[in-house]
Amino acid sequence: VVVLLSTNVYLAYSIRTLSNDETNAMGWTLLQARGNIGESINTLNAALDEGRLELGALKVLQSDMMQASRHLRIASILDGKHREQWNTLRQASDSLAQASQQIMGKMASSGDTEIEISFSQELYLVRISGDLERMWTAFPDELVLGSSPRIVYDEDQMTEAAVAAMEFDGSLNGLYKAFNIGRPFSVAFEDYSWVEDDA
Repeated sequence: VVVLLSTNVYLAYSIRTLSNDETNAMGWTLLQARGNIGESINTLNAALDEGRLELGALKVLQSDMMQASRHLRIASILDGKHREQWNTLRQASDSLAQASQQIMGKMASSGDTEIEISFSQELYLVRISGDLERMWTAFPDELVLGSSPRIVYDEDQMTEAAVAAMEFDGSLNGLYKAFNIGRPFSVAFEDYSWVEDDA
């Protein structure tokens, strides 16, 4: 009996420890992705305030979006329930990283280190910043790490953030036109079934 009780206690402890480890890993991943997207919003807003887009700011934007994409990929693996939402945000992050690369390429070809933001460019940069702010709300406000980790998701906010990520592609198409650069491909979001299920 003692052996059986000890075995059950050990199994319960192991399961709880494993669950805590997974929750901590997920929490850390979400904090990193949230930070990357938050920094991207700040970078865009700073450029809009200054009225110019510098090469250094684009490099930071691209780096933050690439990092966000990596963390969101991990989130989609750790959190099967919200896999579609995290993947949708990841695709938007990849698209913005690519757009940053395309704009930097145009600047490099003309020898520019900064661009004065035109009215049409400002219009779409504002839209992209707004979309990112909506995407940012996917990340839980209640997130505790440590020995008793806890993550509380707001399903409505996650759905809204994912919808913003799907609409993000249209904002990017406008941005490509505003900067007069060709887009190598377009990300298509065809499966909306999970949005209807969550709603």
